[in-house]
Amino acid sequence: DAASAYEGVLERRPGEPTATAALEKLYEQLGRDRELARLLEARAETETGPARAALLGRVAALRGQRGDVEGAIAAYTAAFTADPTSRDVFTAMERVCYKAERWPVVMQLYDHAIEHVESGAGRAYRLGDLYARRGNVQLNFLGQIDAAIASYQKVVEVDSQPQAAAKTLEDLCRRRNDWQPLIAAWERRAEAQRDSQRKIDALRTAAQLARDHTGDPRQSMRIHRRLLDVDPHDAGASSTLERFYEDNQDKSGLIEVLKLRLAHTEGSASVELLRRIARVSEEGARDVETATEHYQKILELQPENRDALEALGRIYESTEQWAELIDITRKQIKVTADRSTKALLFFRCGSVMEAKFNREQDAIRYYDAAIKTSASCLPAIHGVRDLYRRHQDWPRVIETLELEIKLWQDDKERAGVFAQIGGIYDKQLGDRARAMQYYESALAVDPECLPANQAVFEHFFEQGAWDKAQPIAASLAQKAMREGDPTTRSDFYRKRGVVARMTGDPRAAAESFIVALEIRPVNGEALDDLGALARERPDVWDFDATYRELEKVYKKRDDAGALLARVYVGRAAIREREGVWDFDATYRELEKVYKKRDDAGALLARVYVGRAAIREREGDLDQAAELYRQALELVPGDFTVLSALVDFHADMRHWTEALAAIESFVGNATAAPADRIAALMRQAAIHADGELDGARAIAVLREVLDRDPSHQDAYYVLAQQYYLAGRHSDARAAIDRVIELATAPGQPLIPAALARYYYYKGRILDAAGDQRAAAPQYRRAIEYDPGYSPPALVLARRAADAGDQRQAETLLIDAAHAAMAQGGPRAAVPLQRGLARILLASGDRPAAIEAYRGILNVEPDGASDRVALAEIYAVDDPQRAISELRKVLDRDIHHAPAYRLLASFYSRTGATERANRVLTVLDLLGFAEESDRATMQRLNAARSRPPLRNALEDVDRVRLLITPAAREPLGELFDALAQELSAVVVQPALGTNLQPAVSVGEPRLLAIATEIATLYQTEAEIFIGEKVPGLAAVTAFPRRLVVLDRSLLTESDPALRFLFGYAFEAIRGGYATLLQLGARQRRDLGNLLRALLTPDPELTGTAADLLGGISVHAQKIIEQHARIRDVDPGAWIDGMLACAKRAGLVACDDFHAAIWMVALLSGEKLASHHATVALGAVLGGPDLVRYYLSDSYQQVRNLLTS
Repeated sequence: DAASAYEGVLERRPGEPTATAALEKLYEQLGRDRELARLLEARAETETGPARAALLGRVAALRGQRGDVEGAIAAYTAAFTADPTSRDVFTAMERVCYKAERWPVVMQLYDHAIEHVESGAGRAYRLGDLYARRGNVQLNFLGQIDAAIASYQKVVEVDSQPQAAAKTLEDLCRRRNDWQPLIAAWERRAEAQRDSQRKIDALRTAAQLARDHTGDPRQSMRIHRRLLDVDPHDAGASSTLERFYEDNQDKSGLIEVLKLRLAHTEGSASVELLRRIARVSEEGARDVETATEHYQKILELQPENRDALEALGRIYESTEQWAELIDITRKQIKVTADRSTKALLFFRCGSVMEAKFNREQDAIRYYDAAIKTSASCLPAIHGVRDLYRRHQDWPRVIETLELEIKLWQDDKERAGVFAQIGGIYDKQLGDRARAMQYYESALAVDPECLPANQAVFEHFFEQGAWDKAQPIAASLAQKAMREGDPTTRSDFYRKRGVVARMTGDPRAAAESFIVALEIRPVNGEALDDLGALARERPDVWDFDATYRELEKVYKKRDDAGALLARVYVGRAAIREREGVWDFDATYRELEKVYKKRDDAGALLARVYVGRAAIREREGDLDQAAELYRQALELVPGDFTVLSALVDFHADMRHWTEALAAIESFVGNATAAPADRIAALMRQAAIHADGELDGARAIAVLREVLDRDPSHQDAYYVLAQQYYLAGRHSDARAAIDRVIELATAPGQPLIPAALARYYYYKGRILDAAGDQRAAAPQYRRAIEYDPGYSPPALVLARRAADAGDQRQAETLLIDAAHAAMAQGGPRAAVPLQRGLARILLASGDRPAAIEAYRGILNVEPDGASDRVALAEIYAVDDPQRAISELRKVLDRDIHHAPAYRLLASFYSRTGATERANRVLTVLDLLGFAEESDRATMQRLNAARSRPPLRNALEDVDRVRLLITPAAREPLGELFDALAQELSAVVVQPALGTNLQPAVSVGEPRLLAIATEIATLYQTEAEIFIGEKVPGLAAVTAFPRRLVVLDRSLLTESDPALRFLFGYAFEAIRGGYATLLQLGARQRRDLGNLLRALLTPDPELTGTAADLLGGISVHAQKIIEQHARIRDVDPGAWIDGMLACAKRAGLVACDDFHAAIWMVALLSGEKLASHHATVALGAVLGGPDLVRYYLSDSYQQVRNLLTS
């Protein structure tokens, strides 16, 4: 009833407070929840804020109790809207929603609460808690992983205790293997947190996560960099960043980090940071300005910091700040205690002063300070030496070098310094003797010292001491190929070739000249030397092939016209020697080439000189003279052309023309002064030696001295002319002047020249009758050059004449030892020869024999010494005398005295037949005198010719008849392919009207042919014809034929016997085709044989055709001798022809007949047998002469006639 009453009140008066309050209690007591809820809703309509929220919260609770979830949620929503700060409403509504699983409503509740907090309207809730709750719903009930991650990220960002949320977020990231959300959350936390420690902790955590779980170190470094901005003292972050930048060569990043650390560092710790910044700037970033700035800051803190000083020195040097470098180096010197280091610093100052400021005196002062600080400072020694060298202060240069010698322990370095000192004495001071001492010291320390060996080689080369130069040249060859510029190396090999040529090794000379041209093809001197060697010794090398290669090289160059011309001349000389080249035509072609050029006057003149030489050999002297004259007109100031013209006139004894040419040359303004003097010296020689007009020679020499008062050779020749004229006082004055000039200050002292001058002074005094005054001059000459033989021989002869044999021997022996030390064993030969003569004169024959044998060991070709030795042997041992004389003739068949002695010794021993042979050869060589001919006629009258009774067996043929050519590689190859090669060579023409010899009716001819055929065990068809080329044609393949010209039927029996022996031996040996070869065929055959011995897989032409069908034996021969380069087909062919000539001589045993027949077969048209006199060596060759006089010839004759 009470409730009804209150309800009535409210109907009349809605909102009456007393009635409302009383009715609310009654509804609660009576359990009338619906009416209570309606009442509370009505009250709430009249309230706002927390009151309204409280009422609506009660309504929601009531609805919830009766299961009205929707109504409860609506009421809670309205209550939260009225008061968002009410924790009770928030909690109750959250509970209802969780229970009813109304997740969208819950999410809406969280969003409103988060918005309320973030807007700053209130702080009733922890923002992190709200995000955590939201994230929980999203993760566990809605399955919204990405949204949950974002919510948990927000928790980590804003919550003061985010560990739980971070753990959940970590699990999610691990599950998805994506750690970026967690890293980002910690980074945002660092941005959001105001507390610095929290910022630091967040960044450390983010950095660690990035390092541990991502593959991007740069992200970790970025976070560490942020951490370092927050906490510059964080050692872990700084070390990590530094390590990263160093590993990645990011010098700018590293410098930035170090600078950041430096900004928060003080005291001594900052020095290390400054050093690191400077070092990284210098070495890595190439920022020398930053490096310099920080090194200077180090010096501000620590003025004696050596590292900073060294670094600044390095920087100033690299940036060419020379004044700053000097200043900083001086500071370094003050703080440096080590003497070696301090010396190098002084040297640095000196080198800068020298090179950059051109203050040489200051540089010397610094260098001296360096050397005083440390005597072993080689750079300072080198620096001051270079300055002294520039000033040409050679004594001081030598002082520095001598100081350097004491420092080097290595032998090669010490030897090099010795060689440098020697070079200064040699080239700058002109003291050759002192220079040689230092060169010898260098070689004593290091025998392989290249500069010393080169200098000694040049010294011996200039002196012409070829024997001494030869071993040095051999040792230098390999080093010279590797070291030096091409010009130097090429010149060395040219000189090496000259040495080899002068020491009797022409093949080595050719190799050296060719190497010189390979290194530097435009080496004209090497090309000239090669040409001279090709003319002198054409048999030692394939010069034609070399010239062809050079021709290819020079044709590719625009500046090699003169060199190409020399090549053409060289090839022409070869062709001329082979008889297949028109040498004059070559010169005419060159003349056409040079006439088209305006600058080729000198070359054209040389062409004229070459053509003149040809005309001179042909006997057209007028044309030769005209060409020489034209050559000199082209280049009137060319001494080379003048020399050719003067030589021509001198050879003709046309002294007037020669002198006129010289006088014209001397008066020409284009001639060089030195060439004019050389021409005048030649004029003096013509007056003296040609005209025998000493007075005119003296006048010309005086003119030379007017032009050049210090010309030593002119004074020396003048002294000789005065001596010959008997003007001994004038001669003495001239030789004294020579000595004065040679010993003048500044002149190089040349001991060999002074020895020659003093010796000649002694001769002048001797001739003047003052022997007492002459003796000291001879002794003085020996003092200067102990190995100079003339003064030693004079003094020894005087001692021997005075009866002092021992003194004479001592003088010569001492001089010989000195000569050998200077120029090798050959230099001592004149002294040893003088000793031998003194010993022989004293009656000591055994000692004289030993002396001569010693000479011959050094000079085996010394004919006069061997003859002298033979004369000594002949006293009691004629056979040994004969042996020595035959050695003379083996080397030189033109030594007439040896023939006479040999004939007399044979006569003494009863070998009259052999004595007759010797005299026969002497006669045919043109050396015989009337007494020799009388003896020969007497021996011929008593001579008996036994008939030939035996055949020549193969073994005896090889042993006693065949030349070494048959056993050479080419001989073996030709023997294996004789038939094939004979088919390749064009067969000779056989003439006309051929008839078999048996039908001609010449029994004498047939008898001789039969006898000789039996002798040589050879059968052949013999024909007689007319116009047979060469008077005789011989073939071995395919038929064995001998065709004789009918004109030979009238020849004597010995001549025919020679002819058949000549032919049958060639048929027997299979080389008959060689007898008819012309010059071109000889060359073609030689090239073919070379090709067969060359291992070339691409052979073509005839060589390829031959190799395609050869026998196994021939193939083995080719394989055995493959790759052999040292073959001379021309010499081999000559050797094989010599076999045939030997056989002919054996068959006839008549040297006159043999030479006569050789002359006929060679195309010579001789009027009579007397015309062969003096032609024996030319037609028969040295081989036939030596064979006729040999033991082999005697043995084969004995074998055939026994």
